Amino acid sequence: VLEIMPDNGERAVAHAPFDPGFRHVALRVNDFDAAYAALEALHAAGEVLGVMPPAPAAGGGRIAYFHDPEGN
Repeated sequence: VLEIMPDNGERAVAHAPFDPGFRHVALRVNDFDAAYAALEALHAAGEVLGVMPPAPAAGGGRIAYFHDPEGN
């Protein structure tokens, strides 16, 4: 179970990439191109931030990163 709590109005605490704690969630999808297109559409609608271009993943496949509106 992954529970994401709603924004409580407090400013998010900045963190460095290798700080301890929860930093990202990796998801495997059946159709990368469709999933990426959906992220781009959400980005265009202002629902996600900073969709990065796809990049090669270690071991094959592709990866893409994005932030939700709360900076996760």
